[in-house]
Amino acid sequence: MTIAELFSTLAKRAGVQSTALDAILSNPELTKINIEETDANQFAENLMNVEQAKSNPDVKKFWQGTTHTTIKGKVSTLIDQFIEDEAIRNELKANDNTFELIPSLVTKIAELKEAKYSAKGKDKEEVMKQLSELENVLKQERAAKATELDGLRSEFKSKLSDMSLNAHLKSYKYGTGHSDDVNIIVARELIQKNLRDKGAAMVYDEGSGSIKLVNANDPSLPYKEQQNEVDLKSFSDRVFADAKLLEIPKAPTPTTPPPRTPMPPQGGNTMGVDTSREKAYLEKMGG
Repeated sequence: MTIAELFSTLAKRAGVQSTALDAILSNPELTKINIEETDANQFAENLMNVEQAKSNPDVKKFWQGTTHTTIKGKVSTLIDQFIEDEAIRNELKANDNTFELIPSLVTKIAELKEAKYSAKGKDKEEVMKQLSELENVLKQERAAKATELDGLRSEFKSKLSDMSLNAHLKSYKYGTGHSDDVNIIVARELIQKNLRDKGAAMVYDEGSGSIKLVNANDPSLPYKEQQNEVDLKSFSDRVFADAKLLEIPKAPTPTTPPPRTPMPPQGGNTMGVDTSREKAYLEKMGG
């Protein structure tokens, strides 16, 4: 595989399209440089776009592990805080399976509810106390789990949004003379400032996998100008053009056609005068 083929494949995967990149990849010199298939495969296997990351087992394992560890830690804290009976605490905390931890709390609550109806006197008071403790743990754990999952979902969505915005900004050809990293930082700040000034905001749409512009005061509404919806690209195009951030294409050099050489008239008459009558008179006099 050539370097040109490798970078073309990676660019398509990342969704990067620009005339500048096309010009680079069309350089015939890049087709002369080969890369080992094993190295090319490493790039293909280890570099992922957003959609591939969503279904990657290693990424899934990482996020699930983080979520399970957090949930188990919070459940254990709540069990220690609300359940006084050491035997019940140890029984519940002995379960290492996070998915089974919440159901085990529900099962224990059901057992205590059953015992509540058959217990009497002090036994009943103790069962009621344990039941109340477990119900409090379950209620708080459900709330904590929902909060934790919302936080992880928000964090992941924020990363996807950042990746999508970077890909969008990298598609432009800047004319500042600075590095790409500096240009993207400046471009990002310009976009955000202009959005704030216009009362607009960016949100990541999971359905389309792209960024949409919405009303900052009501994100359920699209951002509009003169009653027309505005997308990120058209907004960026205008902002960057106003800021003179983009490279200005050079106008083609006009070509001047060579001057035309006038053709001499036939018969050696360089003046272009009709001399036929004079020729006839001379021939008559000579005859």
